[in-house]
This record gives sequence, structure tokens and C-alpha cells, in this order.
Amino acid sequence: MRFKEERLKREQSERMEYLNDLKNKEMQNELHVAKYEYLRAQINPHLLFNTLSFLYDSVRKFNEDAGEAVLNLAELMRFSLETKESPEEFPKLEEELHQIDNLISLNKIRKDKEQYINLSFPEEVKDFRFIPLVIITLLENMLKHGNLQKPHQPGLLDIKLSENELSISTSNLINTRIHHSGFNKGMDNIEKRLSLAYGEKFSFRYGRTASNYFEVSLILSY
Repeated sequence: MRFKEERLKREQSERMEYLNDLKNKEMQNELHVAKYEYLRAQINPHLLFNTLSFLYDSVRKFNEDAGEAVLNLAELMRFSLETKESPEEFPKLEEELHQIDNLISLNKIRKDKEQYINLSFPEEVKDFRFIPLVIITLLENMLKHGNLQKPHQPGLLDIKLSENELSISTSNLINTRIHHSGFNKGMDNIEKRLSLAYGEKFSFRYGRTASNYFEVSLILSY
């Protein structure tokens, strides 16, 4: 009888431990989602603030570029707000690469001068599903802090895909004429989001070189 009671207590204890584990996992998942949304909320406004300011001035003065800028901005905002943060619903890179074109176009209209950026990626990259807004943030950092006016020293964005690895790298000459406040904020946000999405399956390095370039290297194993 005593043995039976002890077994029942042990089974109840194991059941409670199992239920607590489930509850903890659910709480962790909810925490991850909350962190995703918090980090995205920090990234999105600084992507769009300067462009929105430009649009206001352009529309007021009946600038003919404003129509195209509004369309590009609308697409960017839609992508930013509607993409999902769960790995099962990550968008294909094709969608984000399209928004890269929109962002470059918006920046060119806003600054009214040519900026030299070389994009390089194979066609098969377009079907790869990847956490959204990472590449956009890398490009936005380049547009904000880079000196992209030299055709012989363009900004570079290179994406490669192998059997078990995705690599993304950027390189740009740093604009020494501007104050670089919050230089690493976008990079820190990217690293936090990558950690939440992929755990330890990625490496992320960035920094300034002796030749005044800012370089980023992201490698994801899958």
C-alpha cells in the first residue's frame, strides 16, 4: 500500500513537472514574439523617417517625383508591417530584394544625386526564406553612413547560397563628413533578431577597417 502511494506521488510530481515545462516553453515563445515586435518597432521608424519628411516637402511644392516616391514608400511600409516573424512564415528573399530596389530609388529621389551600390546575388537566392528586414536594415545603414558618390568605390551588397549556408556581406566607404550617432544601433538590433530566430546557427561580424570602410559579414547555417 505504501509503495502504491509513493508511486502515485511520484507520478503526480512528474506530471506537474511536465506541465510546468510546457508552461515555461509557452511563456518563452510568447516572450520571443514580444521581443520580435519590440525590436521591429525600433527598426521600422528610422527606415522611413527621412523619406516621409522629404515627401512632405515634395508634395507641398508639387514635385513630380513625389508620386513615384509615395508608391515606393507604400510598398516598403506594407512589407514592413505585413511580414511575419515566425520561421514558418518568413518571406522569400525575392520580396525583400524588391524592397531593396524601392529603398534605393527613394533615397536617390530624396538626395537628388547618384549613389553607387552594386548588388550581387544568384537567382536561387530569391526562393530562400529568411527573417525579414535584415537586408533592408543593412542597406539603410549603408545609405545613412556611407560615402556612395564614387563610382570606382561603390557600396557592395553580396548574397551567396550554398548547400548548407547563406552568406550576406556588405562593404562601403564611410562618409567622414557626417556625425555617426547611433552607428551600431541597427547592427545590434539585427544581431538580437537573428539570435531569436536562429539561435546559435549564425555568425554576425561588423566593423570599421583601417582603410575607412564599414564591413558586415553574416553567415547562416541551415
